[in-house]
Amino acid sequence: MNRLYPLSSYTKEVNYLITSGTNMMKPSTATTTETLPFEYKIIGSYPNPFNPETTIRYSLGGESDVDVEIFDINGTRVLNGKETGKQAGIYNYKWNASTNASGVYFVRITAKGKNGLYTLTSKLMLVK
Repeated sequence: MNRLYPLSSYTKEVNYLITSGTNMMKPSTATTTETLPFEYKIIGSYPNPFNPETTIRYSLGGESDVDVEIFDINGTRVLNGKETGKQAGIYNYKWNASTNASGVYFVRITAKGKNGLYTLTSKLMLVK
């Protein structure tokens, strides 16, 4: 079954203390966490070309309802997935194409939210 699921948000931890006089870096107990802003984009799919399963990775810049659609080269929709209320972040969508023929496919991700409507498209290649 195809599911959308979030990954942990990317954070950058700064954990250091410069010891005066020795110019050496030593661990400290103070930690700072910085969350980077997200944008609407398809990060990529892995593997691509694939057989028979690929993972499509994308990010959302704000809370959105998401439609993930996959089309064959003729424009026929072969998959339609919907998720509502997704928060800003990075997500993976796994597609198992074991019942589909070899060829070129397109994934279209449509995100509708407070920030507007975003349509993202990427090419996939199934090689059996």
